Amino acid sequence: MSATSNDTRVLQDLQRRLKAQELEIQRLKMNALGATYNRGFLLQTTDPDAVPFRLKVNGRMQGRYTSFFGSGSNQTPRNHFEIERGRLEFQGHMYDPALQFYYNLDADTDDNHDVKFHDFWINYNFDDAFRLYFGKQKVASGETWLQASVNSAYGDSLEYAAGINWFINGTHKHKLTLDVAELDGVPAGNSSPNFETGQVGTLIRLQYQVAF
Repeated sequence: MSATSNDTRVLQDLQRRLKAQELEIQRLKMNALGATYNRGFLLQTTDPDAVPFRLKVNGRMQGRYTSFFGSGSNQTPRNHFEIERGRLEFQGHMYDPALQFYYNLDADTDDNHDVKFHDFWINYNFDDAFRLYFGKQKVASGETWLQASVNSAYGDSLEYAAGINWFINGTHKHKLTLDVAELDGVPAGNSSPNFETGQVGTLIRLQYQVAF
């Protein structure tokens, strides 16, 4: 009787351990994250019963060569290369597919060589007609001003007199831009540092964009 009782206790203990291992395996499966690429790097939960989480990472780099030939005696020639935009985007949801987030980091070499938040917000999507969010992003304005620099017709703003875009492979992931402007001393209404009030001459810019 004693041996049988001991065997029973040992068996019950093994069963408890096995059950605990099964629960731990199930917990790990539910919290497992899968990584892949689909128009960006994706990290998301793979089990439909797990706590929802999705993170998508995209990036974009615009390298720009600028040459300026001044027409007057007071005009200083310019000839340099810069990173106009080096951006990383993080977007997705957490805990609930309706609880969404977006962060856009912007780095460049013509604005104190710094990195700043270009846009950032957290949003709760109650339905298609009502969303509640807080953060920073563009507000309603002119159509040209709102047009994204990633795929605009001529470069990235309004100062160009003429320009050509070549979307390699038919997408914005690889874009070569050439534009030429004749400056009359009064720049267009934007914050571009490539020319300033009082500059007179010819501005030539060649830009290559790569995105993932």
